[in-house]
Amino acid sequence: MSKQNTKTVFIRVFVKTMLIIILMFAVGFASYQGVFWYCKNNNGGKIKERLEALHNKQEEGTNILYTAVLFDDTRSSGAEGIMVKAFNSNTKNMDCIMIPTNTQLISSSAVYDQIKEEVDNLPETITIGDINTYIQDETKSYELTVQALEEILGIEDIPYYEAYNQKVLTSVVNLLDPQNMDVPIPISTKDTGGYELTLEAGEQELDGEKAAGLLEFKGYPNGDVDQAKVAAQYWSIYYQSVASLDETKKKDYYEQYYQLVTCNHSEEIMNQYGSKFLEIAPNQYCFHLLPGSEVDGQWSGNEEEIQSLFDSILAIEDPYETAQDMSQFDVSVVSSKDLDIEIYNSTTVEGLAGSWTNKLREEGYRVVHADTDRSGVKDHAIVYVKEAGRGLDLKSYFPKAEFITDEQLDGVDIRIVLGIAES
Repeated sequence: MSKQNTKTVFIRVFVKTMLIIILMFAVGFASYQGVFWYCKNNNGGKIKERLEALHNKQEEGTNILYTAVLFDDTRSSGAEGIMVKAFNSNTKNMDCIMIPTNTQLISSSAVYDQIKEEVDNLPETITIGDINTYIQDETKSYELTVQALEEILGIEDIPYYEAYNQKVLTSVVNLLDPQNMDVPIPISTKDTGGYELTLEAGEQELDGEKAAGLLEFKGYPNGDVDQAKVAAQYWSIYYQSVASLDETKKKDYYEQYYQLVTCNHSEEIMNQYGSKFLEIAPNQYCFHLLPGSEVDGQWSGNEEEIQSLFDSILAIEDPYETAQDMSQFDVSVVSSKDLDIEIYNSTTVEGLAGSWTNKLREEGYRVVHADTDRSGVKDHAIVYVKEAGRGLDLKSYFPKAEFITDEQLDGVDIRIVLGIAES
């Protein structure tokens, strides 16, 4: 074939190809216009509206902001309180999940593995409240605690945390007037640094120091779980007071708050959400206890119930209209005042059993005998009870005590052996 014929064939094939492409484009464009003409003129326009609405909803999103709140009292070992706040910027609802500090981390936890790299002979299970006792670096401790919360709650990312010790907590509480709250049991706490606090049961006016003592107290009947319940009661009252402030006072409050606490909130996030915090109404705070059960003295989260809780939170599309009923967080106490109690002194402090006998009798307890224990000095009290579950109200007096059920107790229902911690 000559070069001239080859050129002619190529031109013909090229022209045919271009014509086919142009024809296909024309058919496609005509079909596109036809479909939308049909949708518009045959009540099908709703399809487009629904697609646009779906797109807008996806753009807006649920927009939940997760923040971990950590109370780490430097006077004692372990975290004193943990809460996760879930703020819905669309509805302005603030859901607060209270995490008992004895919530367990098992050996299969990724956070457990990170701690094990730095700690020799780590127990097979530790609690989330123990993390800062193993990790001395404050920032890393906070970050690992947040990671542990992500594991426990099944949340992909909790981007922010707020943390404070007893001194900062006292200052935060004192940003408002003292709060009135029904204290469930008598509270007495002291430490080696000379700090001491006593609160009577019943209606109390709580300033910063008293509130901090209430929140850090470990002697509730059911330990860390009751501590989380009491914290829910207190923070519900506190946050409602914040939400009741006028806009100017709210702005002043948040400005001072974020100067006090240790946190990783960026200026950008505060600019984005700060104004929305001002819009939260008192009834829009809702508290939840981490779903789970106690196993061998540690709280074990229930994955299905936790997932169900967060599904229900995410499904809420409207602002909470009524204030939450907080009765589910009541701490019930069975009194031991009708039981026979004996007290023994296992320390070298003379008269210790007698002084505690007088104190408990003044409080209405029936102490029938006091004596000296000669089995050796104890670090803290040991409380023997004849029936499991009894004597737990005595934790308010002996928060560091070990409770042991001994059905063979002879002549009394409860035997208290005092230790150095009670001297």
